[in-house]
Amino acid sequence: MSVGIPCEQARLWLAENKPQQLTTEQQQNLALHLQGCATCAEEAAAFGELQNLLAREQSPSPLARARFLAALQQQASMQQQPINAGIAGFLRALWPTRPAWSMGYSAALLVLGLVVGQLLPPRTFGVGPQMSEERLIHLCAVPPKPPEVL
Repeated sequence: MSVGIPCEQARLWLAENKPQQLTTEQQQNLALHLQGCATCAEEAAAFGELQNLLAREQSPSPLARARFLAALQQQASMQQQPINAGIAGFLRALWPTRPAWSMGYSAALLVLGLVVGQLLPPRTFGVGPQMSEERLIHLCAVPPKPPEVL
């Protein structure tokens, strides 16, 4: 049962969770509505419980705080390490540490690709010497012009 204001408005005010920002008249209308509407009163109680749960402050344990600060310090020290500058540093970053393995792996993949390419049957996609004469005539035929309308 709705009293004073509609349930939708009361729920909106409750969900915004800022009753202190409501005008005095709005606060009175909300209180009057909650007295007369059991459904909205239950929602207000649920919102109140949720607010209380969120208000409890859980402090981290001293061990967790120490681990966090150590990880933060480690991250900060990693960011302060000098970066290899210049072209030499850039080339070192691009060149693999073991180029022989990389080149051997690349050569093996190239040979494998060539062998597989030779073993697969050729694909003509319907165009080539084995195409039937009828198909070739059909592909090369010029479509007739539509008749002109006078």
